[in-house]
Amino acid sequence: VAGFIGQEVTHGREHRALNDRLQEMGYPTHLLDRGLHYVLVKLGGRFMPPMHQLAITAALEHYTATLAERLLTSPDAQELLGESEVRSMLLWHALEESEHKAVAFDVYRAVGGPEWLRILIMRLTSIGFVGLTVGMTILSLLMDQSTYLHPIQLFRSLRRIPQSPFLQPVVLKHLTTYNTKGFHPD
Repeated sequence: VAGFIGQEVTHGREHRALNDRLQEMGYPTHLLDRGLHYVLVKLGGRFMPPMHQLAITAALEHYTATLAERLLTSPDAQELLGESEVRSMLLWHALEESEHKAVAFDVYRAVGGPEWLRILIMRLTSIGFVGLTVGMTILSLLMDQSTYLHPIQLFRSLRRIPQSPFLQPVVLKHLTTYNTKGFHPD
């Protein structure tokens, strides 16, 4: 757990640097950061029992570990990164996410977190995760001038979304295995 916390401190610092750069490029990362902080820390910390908060952390870690492992194992996913410093950062991030994927889950189990709650929280987290991803994508597109200058290119890009290496059945299957009794990230 101490190692996990140390990793998360480094992780947070690197995320802030990346998000600052993405914000400079026109992506609404600061809005996303503020919104997530409000929902997870301000509201969640105030109105949710610690067991629920831990279940959310474990569910989110499963999401990030699944996407990270896809990035690390799929040449198609890695090809999307190009050859840049961002690629190096995202590959490091993927390794880091894979390394501690079971920590929050193991703590949840160790403190007696029930299976039914873990599964329910994952289902609710999935709704939030998908909604947030779609919403932020739409917001980014609306804020991007090229959306209006090159609508044909936009529609071509949107048509390619279902072929994303991150939306393939293997990824969705791995995500939903979390909802089975007796599941463990390892």
